[in-house]
Formats: sequence, structure tokens, C-alpha cells
Amino acid sequence: MRRPANLFLIFAVVVSAASMPSVYGASTDKEIKALEGVWVARAIEVDGGKIEGFESGNVVQLFLDGNRYVSKIGPNAIEQGTITVDPGKSPAWIDLMPQTGEKRGQVVPGIYMLRGDNLVLCIATSPANRPIEFAAPKGDNRILVIYKRIKSR
Repeated sequence: MRRPANLFLIFAVVVSAASMPSVYGASTDKEIKALEGVWVARAIEVDGGKIEGFESGNVVQLFLDGNRYVSKIGPNAIEQGTITVDPGKSPAWIDLMPQTGEKRGQVVPGIYMLRGDNLVLCIATSPANRPIEFAAPKGDNRILVIYKRIKSR
């Protein structure tokens, strides 16, 4: 008779734990909220080369609202989709899921670092491994962008 009571107690604890709000989910939601805003690129490096001239006329912007994003060059949207983040990883992970553009339907893995109104984003440009450092050396198929927040949502 003691054994079924113990199984019932274990089952009750498991069900209770499953219905509690996830601490991880709460920190993810908080991080998504912290990322919201309008971001302007201050520096861009692609596959070992710095991109010049984007500051004047061809402003590169990233709009984050909840888990949705829009990336623009000048007035033109070049990609939009959704993001997921894992701030518990070191460095923190970000996955972009474009719904438009050439990467539509793919998961674009990356890492990010958020410090106040500065965001550093490093993403893979091909279905390669997730970056592990904030660098875009030649031949690694990565993009490194340093953004400055210009407006909170």
C-alpha cells in the first residue's frame, strides 16, 4: 500500500512542476523585451571585410518588436521574420527565422551581446555552425554587426 502512495506523490510533484511558470521562459521573455527597439548599424564586417559607406544614405536598421524583426537598408525592408533567444548560453544565442528574403524558411543561428543601448550580433551566413566568438574572419561565412539603439519600443 505504501508504494502506490509514493508513486502518486511523485506524479503530483511532476505535474505541479510542469504547470509552474518556467524561470528560463521568464528570463527569455525579459531578454526579448530588453532587445526591443530600433537599432542602427555602426560597424559591419562580412567574411573578413569591413563594409563601408552604409552610414550615409544606406542606413542599416534592425527593428525588434517582441519576437518579430525587420531588417532594412535605407527605406527598403530586406528581411523580416521572428527570433528566439537563449540568454542562458555563453555567449547568448539568437536564432533568426526569416519569413522573407533569400534565407526564407531557414534558421539562421547566431550569438549576441546586449549592453545597454549597444547590441553586437554575429550570425552565420550559410547553414554553418553557430558562431562561438564575435568575429567574422575570411572563410567563416559570418556577419558581425555592431548596433546602437536609437529608439526604444
